[in-house]
Amino acid sequence: MSLPAIKSLPVLLIWIMMAAAVFSGCALFDEQDEAESYISEEEPEADRERAQPPQWYVDRERPPSESLMRIGYGSAESWELAEAKALEDISRQLGVRVEVAEEDISYMEIQDKQQHVEEQYRREARMEAAHYIKDWEVIKEEDIDGKYFIALRLDQRPSPIVIAEKIAERLDSIPERIVWEGAEWLTEGEFIEGIERQLSGSNDGSVAVYLELKRLDEQWRMAVEPEGKDIFHIPLDESDIANLLSWPGGSDAEMVELRLKPDEDRGYNRLQVGDWFVFEVASEQGGYLSLFNIYEDGRISVLEDNARVDSHIAIPSEEEQEQGHAFRAYPIQAGEITQDYYMAVLSEQRLSTADFQKILDESPPVAGEDAYQLHQLMQWLETQGEHVVDIDVIEVLTQP
Repeated sequence: MSLPAIKSLPVLLIWIMMAAAVFSGCALFDEQDEAESYISEEEPEADRERAQPPQWYVDRERPPSESLMRIGYGSAESWELAEAKALEDISRQLGVRVEVAEEDISYMEIQDKQQHVEEQYRREARMEAAHYIKDWEVIKEEDIDGKYFIALRLDQRPSPIVIAEKIAERLDSIPERIVWEGAEWLTEGEFIEGIERQLSGSNDGSVAVYLELKRLDEQWRMAVEPEGKDIFHIPLDESDIANLLSWPGGSDAEMVELRLKPDEDRGYNRLQVGDWFVFEVASEQGGYLSLFNIYEDGRISVLEDNARVDSHIAIPSEEEQEQGHAFRAYPIQAGEITQDYYMAVLSEQRLSTADFQKILDESPPVAGEDAYQLHQLMQWLETQGEHVVDIDVIEVLTQP
């Protein structure tokens, strides 16, 4: 029987095609010259006179090079493009450069295609930034006669440190004890320990902090709500998700390792729409291997059901691959990057995956980014308890 094609997730590096020539006829300038030279030679004299940058944009405050903070600046005729250019500025500071082939089209043709090109530029900038940059915030913005100037700040510190800092900011004082509330699999393990190490309170008493994993703005985020305070959301990267989904009862040694094996090498765990791919799993002990796909929109599918494994297994099996079976990468939404996670579960005994499939079948339809089945998967795994040896999770990005 033919195996179903599986939707995979995309993730690039902020390639942010700096097609400044596409939008305003600009060339790229050195950083110290950019604020003075951002106006295209093709722009009319009147535009050149009115669109003078604000002083903060000219001064360009930068954190120390050893800091884990970065500030990026950008300007354009739309807010979205200015944001994308600020992200490109941050990527340049991080040493990330992805060359993009540019179409050789005339200025008039560019004008006709500007809306399409702008959307492409914005999407690729956001896509790259969302994965590699992890999070950013707007710290300054100004509209001067239709010209947008933006400054973005990137915080590269690990998520547990950022979460701990924001909890401390919202509380008048740090109590001796934090009571974590939420799903059990969220409130235990290495991720929470990382937060607690940053919160060294000495005041008597305790405070409750509620945690929930949510899918917002095309990214997995941790919703954090200290008792009596406003909720805030912190974006999570691949290592964060892996720590959250790690098996608390497992060994310190990695007992199972999941690897993506695509037909085309497009970088670490990267795919392009239409690519064929399989998985390889290495195991330190014999048992049973189940493989789950956590789609970008939060749905779960069972890709492999209790396959016997000794030290190595291919999914689909090598025999099935010889018959032409493999998975194929598809996007959740056409033309958009897709970010999926794959989870390999090694168990000593067969898991009741039929019971889990029944839970999925009886779940209400997925509607929007806040409806997903990941919680159901983790809660079901908790019921399998003693049989689970270890879990490995990888992130896969699929680009259009």
